[in-house]
Amino acid sequence: MLCYSGRRDLRYRPHTSTEEEKQHGVNSSRYVSELRLVLLGRTGAGRSAAGNTILGREEFGAQASPSAVTQRSKRREGDVCGRRLVLVDTPDWFCPGLSLEEMRQDLGLCVRLSAPGPHAFLLVIPVEPSKVEERGVLERVEGMFGEGCWEHTVILFTHDDGLKEQSIEEFLQAGSQDLQQLVEKMGGESSSPDSPVSPNVSELRLVLLGRTGAGRSAAGNTILGREEFGAQASPSAVTQRSKRREGDVCGRRLVLVDTPDWFCPGLSLEEMRQDVGLCVRLSAPGPHAFLLVIPVEPSKGEERGVLERVEVMFGEGFWEHTVILFTHDDGLKEQSIEEFLQAGSQDLQQLVEKIGSRYHFLNIKDSAHGTQVSELLDQVEEMVAGNRERFYSSQTYQEAETQVREMERKIHRERGERKQREDRDLRERLEKELQDSLIKMEGVIQEHAGVFRTLSERTSELERQIFSLQIFTYVIVLEFV
Repeated sequence: MLCYSGRRDLRYRPHTSTEEEKQHGVNSSRYVSELRLVLLGRTGAGRSAAGNTILGREEFGAQASPSAVTQRSKRREGDVCGRRLVLVDTPDWFCPGLSLEEMRQDLGLCVRLSAPGPHAFLLVIPVEPSKVEERGVLERVEGMFGEGCWEHTVILFTHDDGLKEQSIEEFLQAGSQDLQQLVEKMGGESSSPDSPVSPNVSELRLVLLGRTGAGRSAAGNTILGREEFGAQASPSAVTQRSKRREGDVCGRRLVLVDTPDWFCPGLSLEEMRQDVGLCVRLSAPGPHAFLLVIPVEPSKGEERGVLERVEVMFGEGFWEHTVILFTHDDGLKEQSIEEFLQAGSQDLQQLVEKIGSRYHFLNIKDSAHGTQVSELLDQVEEMVAGNRERFYSSQTYQEAETQVREMERKIHRERGERKQREDRDLRERLEKELQDSLIKMEGVIQEHAGVFRTLSERTSELERQIFSLQIFTYVIVLEFV
């Protein structure tokens, strides 16, 4: 679980413990299961009463009063629902009469009391109409903590049966524009002390990804508890196109889509784009999670290509909806999961880190629905609950598809430019070779012309000599006659 540290003076730094910190027992040791929550809200919102309700005992003064009961931030601890809980109640930081210096001092105390940083802010707002102004809360919170605080904030609506027969949705719709803007700003995250725990997703849509031979189809069969996808051992791909199968698994309606090997280097972008589109349609309105299947065996160095190709297909938002599924048939033997990951390649470790260390080990030889499948589905639902987008939407896919098309255009453009360069280079090379040949031929011609001139001169000389010899012979013949 991540802690919020903010962008201003909220980061934990070494400091000398104050008397109040010593009084509340703040120390450097932290339970792994410790949950640190900070209560925010206006005077009269029921902030301290909410803290008492959460802890299950009276710890913060909560009597009805028109003036602020809490004057300075206070820390209380307790074991609640199997968790070690640290709760920090704050004064009304949204009071217009509070000076910036007073707010800054108490803000610093709050951060120290929740060191190394709160896991979540609970922004307390009462259900009773017009009891507390929401106007200015949004701006003040952002001014104190920065925009990143909304990712770590839940609105806590407090009431003493004030909702009556009204649902939370009806209350929100009837609320002021400022309240609706506040809820929208933080992605619709809200809670009520009496609201039931949200049930499991009624239908879980999962997409299996992985290389040929990774055990992708076998994993699908193990999850469904029956043979649905062809999973025979083969050096070539068994799954040629995306397939959808459904079933009731561990009390959930499960939709499972098995895909071909999209990471094969021989697969063209056009083929990949078409099947990715089919996969998204089969899992419409969008998959809740991608299960990236990797076999438990010595690395073949293929993880780097997987990482790059996935981002090309789906964009960086893909990682928020992904769990790595390590498949094995008792292949771990005596090796622990941590030892396997530490012994893995740097690319594998980078891949695990990229998705926030969400991984699960699945024995594909164990087709019985034991804890391994239910634990996997629990992990998926936990991830879904923590995502801003409940599933990877078709709109997100369309954005990724646009990226793929843009990459296709870029590749086509680069191929065209490369061909033009190659044609230009070939033309220039041929022209140069032709020019060199012409120069060489001209030299040969000139050389031959010189020979021809010499031969011509010698021929002319011989002709003169022959003519002279003929005249001489003629004269001699005349003398004898």
